[in-house]
Amino acid sequence: MSLTEAVVRPVEHGSPLWGRLSDDEQAQLRRWNDTVAEFPQLCTHELFERQVARDPDGVAVAFRGTNLTYRELNERANKLAHNLRSRGVKPNVLVGVCLERSPDLIVALLAVWKAGGAYVPLDPSYPRERLSFMIEDARPLLVLTESRCLPQLTTSGDQLICLDTEDAALRKESSDNLAPITTPSDLAYVMYTSGSTGRPKGAMIVHRGLVNYLWWAIRTYPVEPGHAVPVHTSISFDLTVTSLYTTLLGGAKVELLPEDVGAQNLLAALLQKNRGLVKITPAHLELLGNQIGAHEAPGMAKAFVIGGRESPRRNPAIVAGSRSCHSVVQRVWSNRDGRGVLRSRGEDHRSAERIGDHRQTHC
Repeated sequence: MSLTEAVVRPVEHGSPLWGRLSDDEQAQLRRWNDTVAEFPQLCTHELFERQVARDPDGVAVAFRGTNLTYRELNERANKLAHNLRSRGVKPNVLVGVCLERSPDLIVALLAVWKAGGAYVPLDPSYPRERLSFMIEDARPLLVLTESRCLPQLTTSGDQLICLDTEDAALRKESSDNLAPITTPSDLAYVMYTSGSTGRPKGAMIVHRGLVNYLWWAIRTYPVEPGHAVPVHTSISFDLTVTSLYTTLLGGAKVELLPEDVGAQNLLAALLQKNRGLVKITPAHLELLGNQIGAHEAPGMAKAFVIGGRESPRRNPAIVAGSRSCHSVVQRVWSNRDGRGVLRSRGEDHRSAERIGDHRQTHC
């Protein structure tokens, strides 16, 4: 009996299957499952600090015509992290982050990790009721925000740290790296699902799983110093994990696009040179496909990584006859230099270690 026969008629052949397989089939299964790979047993922010040490003067973040170097980004995150640790942030303590896309957002995310905690992304564009549910469910110790986002929050005042109003006090904090207190088994973030199948659930992601994925991504995607990677999606979307952290750990430049970015602004950003990785959804692919021809796409980026289940089916110029994203790699957005489209699933599904639905009790 072959493995194929056993799979086709499992009831007839019964189990266990292993003893029924040929030696060649057993060897094949062992090869398929030999997925062990070495990766650093460190936390994500520790890898970022190593990149800071390698290239402190390299540009880490660009936004609206201003740049932050790796040193400047690290020092700003350290100042906030010292403040957070003094307020009780430690391993597996959650901190909400409700900020619009800006350098302050990246500073806040890194600062939570450096302080020892884990962040809960709270997109200020979400309905107030959804944010209220997420905060009530996650019960973060603190919420980092800014004045313009306050109307969206129902959190009590003593939990809020308004970065723009407390900027003067934060500037007085130390800019030195903090002593590490987090282990790879500790939480990195809790990201809530869309709730399309019921109530939103918090997926709990630990540093070991995140580093495992990012270490692979750095070696797989074309991200290196001198490249710019546009970040145009919410930090509440797992695809942003790839665009943001792969870039920072790989020494490239994060180009933050404004909150009001649309297809035209994204297209304008892509028309600039030295794009390494561009992470988009199938919906973005369809919008861009209406304006970018097959001959133009290869020169815009070294790789378009599409996260999602199926590619759009409306534009035959992009999907090559209503096929999946793989068709785009084969027929449309690829060339002999190796630039093309890579299809991926959500980072939380693929690479991060889930602990389960988030239910935290504060002692």
